[in-house]
Amino acid sequence: MRGPGWEVLSWAEVLLPVALAALLLRAPRRTTSLGITAVCVVLTYRTLVVILPPGTDPVTGRPLSGEGPWLSIACYAAAVAALLLSARSPLPPVRKGALLWAAATVAASWTIGRLSLPGGEFTSFGWFASTPAELLWRQPGAWSCKADADGLLIVLLALTAAAGTAMAARSRRRITLGTAVLLTLAAFEGFVWVLIIGGGQHFADATMMIRWHLLLAAALIAAGAFRDRKTSTGA
Repeated sequence: MRGPGWEVLSWAEVLLPVALAALLLRAPRRTTSLGITAVCVVLTYRTLVVILPPGTDPVTGRPLSGEGPWLSIACYAAAVAALLLSARSPLPPVRKGALLWAAATVAASWTIGRLSLPGGEFTSFGWFASTPAELLWRQPGAWSCKADADGLLIVLLALTAAAGTAMAARSRRRITLGTAVLLTLAAFEGFVWVLIIGGGQHFADATMMIRWHLLLAAALIAAGAFRDRKTSTGA
């Protein structure tokens, strides 16, 4: 398995969009300076970590291939450009539903948090986390597991929250509710797939595949959209 440096890096890269979204939601005047600082810190850390030995595969025991920083450099450069452009735009209002978005992010972090625990079992989610994406995306019932284990759903929440700061109220609600629907589909995908391959005879086993933390995240951001609507209408 990868060393602790890589583990910290994976969390840093997943939570960086969350930090930028939080700045936009709660501290828009300081988003540009603090956001660019956060991007530079994480990019510097990634550049240093790639020098370390990458670790071994937990199944085969073979050394893992190293990952260069070039894709991250391109993504972070785009993030810095977006932050600089946002500095020239009118400041968005402070969103009252920021706490609901924060709670949704915590709920969506359940899987990768469980996988990060030291001494934890190498569960099926661990298999999803370490298997190449090109082998998983083609399998029914696997895309949501891969997205959940890799933290992509956390990034999706952050991007939705950040995009909402630049949208009109109606568009923001639509994007938010669309994300809630996607999270709900991800929560039930494994459940539906087990029912299909089992011919409906393994309902109890199928319920074990429901990812309740994603349902909670979907409910929280839907509540945030409803709260924003009440605030905008003065209800």
